[in-house]
Amino acid sequence: YDQKRDNLFISRDRFGIKPLYFWQNSEFFAVSSEIKQFYSIQSFSPEIEEESLIRFLYKNQLNTNEKTFFKNVFSLEPGYNLIYSLANNSTTKKKFYDVDDIAINYDISINEASERFSELFDHSIKIRLRSDVALGSCLSGGLDSSSIVYSAQRHMNEGALSTISSCYQDKRYDEQYYIDKVTKEFNIIPIKIFPEVNDLFNKNVLSDIIYHQAQPIKGPSHFSEYSVFKSARDNNLTVMLDGQGADEFLGGYMPFQYYNYELLKKKNYKSLLSNLNKQRKNHYSF
Repeated sequence: YDQKRDNLFISRDRFGIKPLYFWQNSEFFAVSSEIKQFYSIQSFSPEIEEESLIRFLYKNQLNTNEKTFFKNVFSLEPGYNLIYSLANNSTTKKKFYDVDDIAINYDISINEASERFSELFDHSIKIRLRSDVALGSCLSGGLDSSSIVYSAQRHMNEGALSTISSCYQDKRYDEQYYIDKVTKEFNIIPIKIFPEVNDLFNKNVLSDIIYHQAQPIKGPSHFSEYSVFKSARDNNLTVMLDGQGADEFLGGYMPFQYYNYELLKKKNYKSLLSNLNKQRKNHYSF
């Protein structure tokens, strides 16, 4: 609160890691980290935002703009500042960070880039190990979470980190083989959970997930994440290291395969077909 200017300065982090919502009417302004906090305001009346509903039902889209599933409740976009004037009950927004503004160093070699990436990654993990309570990590068996556990253990005493993994009886979806390789390397005793899809409907879990998300979900991955973090809470792990975004950032999913797109633009069909064939064998089903 800026007493001199009589306004509120509100800012969301660069990449939208933390949620931030605001709502106002003719006499009242509110900002919070969760929409459900607005329910304590007497003049707040929850109504469905039809555009968001249609986007989800028709195109399976979520979080495509600042609108939420609640009418007149908005999400402050990543990298934005919001200033609310108490004098005239108005808001102004200004973008302070855009990843497109970052200059790309095309002169750096692939080895130099790899080493720099490794340094930044390792430093990022190290500064997040500052905690007065026990630390845990979500371990899926994939490269991102396995790398996090490896880096964290390098900076901690062996066995100090607990891991929680979502496992499955169906071997087509189970990654315990990779999970066990990581935990045995560091003598970690893993916590393994086996989410049952029937619990999603029979134990009201789906309603709980939607309540906490404040919006519908698009797939079963939310159920696995919910189960992992519920287990973390049950095991008194309140600080968790979690790998999110690596697939998007490093092109792990097909929609993010800019490398293939570049090969196509350059008409390098031989390399493109070879790359697609490797992806089909390793991960994807066409």
